[in-house]
Amino acid sequence: MKKTNPLLSKEELDKLLRYEKSTGLLYWRKRTEDMFEDTGGHSPAHTCRKWNARFAGKEALTKVNKGYRCGHLWSKPVLAHRVIWKMATGEDPIEVDHIDGDRLNNRLSNLRNVSVADNRRNAAKRSDNKSGVNGVFWNNSKKCWTVVINVGSFSDFDQAVAARKAAETQLGFHANHGR
Repeated sequence: MKKTNPLLSKEELDKLLRYEKSTGLLYWRKRTEDMFEDTGGHSPAHTCRKWNARFAGKEALTKVNKGYRCGHLWSKPVLAHRVIWKMATGEDPIEVDHIDGDRLNNRLSNLRNVSVADNRRNAAKRSDNKSGVNGVFWNNSKKCWTVVINVGSFSDFDQAVAARKAAETQLGFHANHGR
């Protein structure tokens, strides 16, 4: 399992952000003075006014890294889809899968909390895929089509594809796998 920063509590997230279900976007909420520290340079009231003038009501977590919306909450990096899951359900997700494969589509209807294995079963086709079918590749040393999922090797491409598809069905791969 990949390590991620633990998220703030649902209550803390709800104080900082507003989630718009229809668009899947997050917006900064207006902050109060008690959310700011006295830094010696400016009072919390001054810093609060400046922050609200600049950010309150505007879209939050707008950076995109590896196709995912992300940003920082209290100087800690976060992924928007994980924040949205926590805000909607109150639970820290294991992994959040974008069902349609669009990493920018953070509508709750497109997100699901899954295991690492289930998330891999809804992966897009690899960019280096040459056969056009997920998990089927030409093994040059054996001179045959090889199917990844321990299905075997086949001299015929169509047999290899059929074996792969049957294994995907048996192992519960998502219908979008390899899109």
